[in-house]
Amino acid sequence: MDIFFALSVGVLALILFFLSKNPRQWQQYIIFVPLAGFLICGRMYGITPDAWHSAFIFAGFCAIFVFIVLFGQQTMHERLMLGVNVFFLFGAYGFLSGNDSIVRWYSESSGGPLFFCIALVGLLTLLFTKPGFIGVKHKSKQAVQYASFLLLAATVIALIWSIQSEEHGIFLSVVVPFLALYAVREGLIRQMD
Repeated sequence: MDIFFALSVGVLALILFFLSKNPRQWQQYIIFVPLAGFLICGRMYGITPDAWHSAFIFAGFCAIFVFIVLFGQQTMHERLMLGVNVFFLFGAYGFLSGNDSIVRWYSESSGGPLFFCIALVGLLTLLFTKPGFIGVKHKSKQAVQYASFLLLAATVIALIWSIQSEEHGIFLSVVVPFLALYAVREGLIRQMD
């Protein structure tokens, strides 16, 4: 079993599991749909260059759908997955518009564009939203800013790690730093309470 198939099934299983446990909180889980669609679409077409083309376009349209639904529900986006979905949107734009610079960047780097998009979301949400990059409503604005700054710093470290470890495969260059970011975010949220 390859890593993409395992991730595809794992993400889909997690979405379904959490939805079955707490269906009233569906807004928290719908943001993962573009990721699941990307992984499943990429795997379904055999992990070829054409498969990535289709996977980015499919995930980009899923991301637009998720943004519309969550905006209509006035639900706060989970910031790390918001960055992932922006990554899918840029990829879909690159493939649909024939923008060679974006397609080349996405082709040459496995995790650089992903962590760049997450860092971009982090910077914008840190500067322009009350919940910041950490994405938590809290009584202390300083606590939110500090936690958001630390999470942004961790994202920059993940970006550097991803670029430096590309030759070791997608697991070490993308999956490990992404999971580490989630762990950092959860630890920072716990410290805020």
